[in-house]
Amino acid sequence: MQKSTVRSGLVVILPLLLGGAPILSALGFFAFTDISNAASNDPFRFNILFQVAVLLGAMLLGFSSNEMPRNQSLAYILLVVFLGSAVLGLALTSIDPAFGVLSLTFRLFNLPLALLLIFLISRLEPTFSARLLFALVIGFSLHAILIVATTPFMPPEPHYLFLNGPPGIFQVRLWGMVLVGVIGAGIGLTLQSQGRERALLWMALILLTAAMFWSGTRASVLSLPGSAIFGLLVLPRVTTKLLPVMIGTFIAGAGLSLLLEAPAPSWGMLNSYVETVTASGADALSAGRISLWKETVRLISEAPLFGHGFDHFRWLDQASETNFVHPHNSPLHILVSFGLIGGTALILLILMFWIQSIRNVRSNPSPVMTGAFFGLNGLLIFSLVDAVFYHVDTLILLAVFFAILLANPPYRQHEQG
Repeated sequence: MQKSTVRSGLVVILPLLLGGAPILSALGFFAFTDISNAASNDPFRFNILFQVAVLLGAMLLGFSSNEMPRNQSLAYILLVVFLGSAVLGLALTSIDPAFGVLSLTFRLFNLPLALLLIFLISRLEPTFSARLLFALVIGFSLHAILIVATTPFMPPEPHYLFLNGPPGIFQVRLWGMVLVGVIGAGIGLTLQSQGRERALLWMALILLTAAMFWSGTRASVLSLPGSAIFGLLVLPRVTTKLLPVMIGTFIAGAGLSLLLEAPAPSWGMLNSYVETVTASGADALSAGRISLWKETVRLISEAPLFGHGFDHFRWLDQASETNFVHPHNSPLHILVSFGLIGGTALILLILMFWIQSIRNVRSNPSPVMTGAFFGLNGLLIFSLVDAVFYHVDTLILLAVFFAILLANPPYRQHEQG
């Protein structure tokens, strides 16, 4: 197969797989799951098709490290320290090492995914990155329409709707997280869109924002403004141009969400507002997070060097009646899983890539770079109150955003021109 054919195919196939994953997962749920007695809304995670396609595409194009960011010796050292500490933690202190290895491997694949995407961005046509972000916006908009249309037929059990819905996404709060990243990406794209494409983006952003409010995810309502405030500090001119888009979609989306009936108490902007204003004390206001974070700090002190092992929080959290799977704070989750040695190395590695992303977008604030930047920052802010670095859906988004921001191909000049 000629490489030109492979390149042409990847430019079309990869965006379709990335944007189509939630729709395919939802359709798979409806096709293969007994809705009246559903134990899971995720019979098959179709986003794995995007991961596999990226891997195969990079192999067919002859993956080379020449396109990787230069002078990354410190990053490699931090990565080795992190991996070594993760292995020691699982071997020395974990309850179920095999489970931890499997769970960690499943998520760590998104690190080489980002590297492979950097390679592909450098080899494919200039519009590839824009197509990835545009596919995310349109794909999740169509998924939101599907959810709105089918929710009246879902079981009226709040437990089902909270833990196993909406179809195509593992959990409703995860849906809110993903929407923050996708909306941020779409806002940046409005800088270059014109005519029908611009109108389509506006409608999609309003719909996605309405879905975000409808999901009842309070942190998402704070993450997007937080990303905008940070944008004003880093990219003041570009962010100022985007403020009308941000404010307009926020207001229109919030209003549209009020027309949708919340299918469960955990859904809906008004339900979240009532929960907020009626909360007594900081712990209730944070949905128990403050107590959870205090318990996590205590757990970190029990295994400070190498941690308790990845994905073992479910067996450690004895103070909470709910037995949380994670502490709803990514830095604390990293430290309790990998200890101060591996956890600090991983946090520093993320900070290095984030700082480099800031430098790149400041030197070249193209619409695609700006969209990836807003999406990335929205997720990073969200990670302070939830498990952005735990769920595969958000890890794939992080890989896409970081790859766009860290790659250094000629397409940037093309976009600016």
